[in-house]
Amino acid sequence: MQILICLRNHLIHYKPSDRSSSFPAGQLEQQLMSRGFIDNALMTGSGNAWFPDHAFGAGCARWACDTARAFVDDWCRSLGLQLHYQIVHWDEAP
Repeated sequence: MQILICLRNHLIHYKPSDRSSSFPAGQLEQQLMSRGFIDNALMTGSGNAWFPDHAFGAGCARWACDTARAFVDDWCRSLGLQLHYQIVHWDEAP
């Protein structure tokens, strides 16, 4: 979750910088690379730097959603709460 919060802060408090494929990877980039999600398919074959161009795609979005949901699930479990989506079986919903 900490990496997701850093990614959110990077996007919300964005400061423009010059990026090239030869620019050394920053800490956030290295942490995102370690998550192992798939690269942005639209950037396949481009010479652009991995972060942000290849990083920001469906794989990153899926990882972000899964990470946030796991955090909420753990937090609710520790408080003894059960959320609606944990109760309803969507294949049985009217």
